[in-house]
Amino acid sequence: MIETLKQVVKKHRKHNKPVWKMIANEMNLEFDYKSPEGWRKYYNRHKDKNPEEEKEKMKLKSLKAKAKEEEKKEKERIKKLKVEANAKINGFVPPKNYKFKIDKEFKFMVISDSHLGSVYEQLTYLHSLYDLAAERGITTIYHCGDISEGYKQSRPDHVYSLHKIGFDDQANYIIRNYPHREGITTYFITGNHDHFHIQNGGANIGERIGSMRKDMIYLGINNARIELTHNCRMDLFHPQDGSSYALSYAGQKFLDSLSGGDKPNIIFVGHHHKGIFFIYRNVYYFEVPSTCLQSDWEKGKRIQNTSGAWLVNLKIDEEGTIVSLVSEFLQHFKKDYEDYKNWK
Repeated sequence: MIETLKQVVKKHRKHNKPVWKMIANEMNLEFDYKSPEGWRKYYNRHKDKNPEEEKEKMKLKSLKAKAKEEEKKEKERIKKLKVEANAKINGFVPPKNYKFKIDKEFKFMVISDSHLGSVYEQLTYLHSLYDLAAERGITTIYHCGDISEGYKQSRPDHVYSLHKIGFDDQANYIIRNYPHREGITTYFITGNHDHFHIQNGGANIGERIGSMRKDMIYLGINNARIELTHNCRMDLFHPQDGSSYALSYAGQKFLDSLSGGDKPNIIFVGHHHKGIFFIYRNVYYFEVPSTCLQSDWEKGKRIQNTSGAWLVNLKIDEEGTIVSLVSEFLQHFKKDYEDYKNWK
């Protein structure tokens, strides 16, 4: 017969005052009240109850408490991750530096803003650019961000512009369908649309793609510094501003903001979906066009979209200094509004 707590206490009282903690141990109950008064209160609540049942209830209560604590820790972890990610997105973390070994003549292609996962993507055109690069003997392609469309939760209508929704769907779609050509390596940064995944759930799509595709090297959030030689630095940049009415205005203001010792020799800028080149403050400045169509959102904001790519032929001397830079602008005019249906 299983004794109740009241019966055990009565047995102890025949000889001396009950030692509450000893009684709890005898009943195989795991309670740790700090004072005899706490034990008395517990006794008054549970004196006629089966201690085995009480033990199971307390175990369940303890498990629930642990689960709640784990849930709290996980929320704190995600919150911390989002704070760190937003700090990076807003430019508080300095760009990483990368060193490249190049020949005296270096040919490469630069693209940007593919927005894969959007119904406005032009993946067939993107593949044709990689075919052209292969034909021209180009082995290096740089991408200036917004490789994915992401999903902006604060704009609910954004979901109607997507054919792939969520981090996993977009990441897997890109890993599976982004152009792969033997001998060609893509170096890419992430942009504001890619960062929607970080803001929504702390997931970095650039890291996922880079870990699954050996031919795609992830260089970082928003920007990357590439040392082609000790005297030639090239930057990839995806700013967070909007589109200006004058094409060169954003670029001029950005170059004006740089201090003398912090200027690159060449910079390629995504985000604006424009194609322009000029030299200012001894910097070769390129706005890199998109590889997608103009979206309804862009139309509504009266933002023009240029689709295309840059081909660049760079020559350097023995000291690693630029001798000449010849650029070719490839503009794309064909519009296929159902191109995304050709890919799975």
